[in-house]
Amino acid sequence: SGETEKFILRWSEAGGPPVAAPTAGGFGSQLIQMGLMGTGDATLAFNDKGLVAEFTAPLQLARRA
Repeated sequence: SGETEKFILRWSEAGGPPVAAPTAGGFGSQLIQMGLMGTGDATLAFNDKGLVAEFTAPLQLARRA
């Protein structure tokens, strides 16, 4: 089909205090952006139950790490 296989990491927090999206980007946000720039994607969802994050990258790059 020509589609690139992907590595997907989904992180889901539960049972902690409610979370909210940060009002300003901090060091962690910068690390996520720099680490995935050009190679993958990151989706962060801040909700009442906790943070849900999904990171994707081409599987070929994940195998080399």
